[in-house]
Amino acid sequence: LMQKEDGVRAGLVTEVPFEVRFSIGNVISVSGFVLLAYSLGSFLLKNGQSDLVQTLGFVYAIPALVGGLALKYAELPPVPLTQPGSSAAEMEALRESKGTKIQ
Repeated sequence: LMQKEDGVRAGLVTEVPFEVRFSIGNVISVSGFVLLAYSLGSFLLKNGQSDLVQTLGFVYAIPALVGGLALKYAELPPVPLTQPGSSAAEMEALRESKGTKIQ
């Protein structure tokens, strides 16, 4: 990539320290579902008597489940890095020649 680029100055972070390789929507949805299932199961097994943990479970599990499902619904799949008739090596070379430091 180009050594000098407009807008890039000394001290600017150009390397990403980590990548998220899992869906945050899945994590939030599963945690909300597990908390809701625990709260509901515990409530039903105690014949309708609830305690603080079950009450907080209902209060926080339903928004977590709905929020996680909304994140999963709005998630975009990655775009493939190929063109018809091109190899992966050609596409990587094209990306290196056209890319900028912040890509």
